[in-house]
Amino acid sequence: MARSCRVGGRTLETLCSGKHHRAGHKLQILVDQAGQIFYISPPLPGSTHDITAIRNTGLFDHMQPWHCTADKEYVGLGCDTPFKRRPGRPLLEWQKRFNKGINQIRYVVERSIAHLKVWRILSTSCRLPQPTTIRAINVIRKIMFYRPPAKPHFPSN
Repeated sequence: MARSCRVGGRTLETLCSGKHHRAGHKLQILVDQAGQIFYISPPLPGSTHDITAIRNTGLFDHMQPWHCTADKEYVGLGCDTPFKRRPGRPLLEWQKRFNKGINQIRYVVERSIAHLKVWRILSTSCRLPQPTTIRAINVIRKIMFYRPPAKPHFPSN
């Protein structure tokens, strides 16, 4: 049975997340091990799969996937990802230790994403029109990477 998202009385097939059936957008975020956000992708529809979203950003044109640590949605790209438990089978001890090591690296990333979600438009389901939402997300992206000039420049009169 196919379900659709309804936002403001309208059906938005392209924005819906298949899992939660809510409208939203998908952002890909690149963070270093110190928690510094380096890259935020342009927003994609919420129904976009994580692997498709990361391929659309073009990040892997500039870096190798095995230099990345990611969550379980990125299995198969070559990134360091935790092991998934198979149905009816527990993880082996070495897999548990590996997952613990990966998660000790990833918690910094998750905290950076939580810091980014202070912006309410990124943490709640969106009720704005799609172009307005995308514009707001792009403004947040620009604010996050804005660096004021090192020395103030005052034009001479």
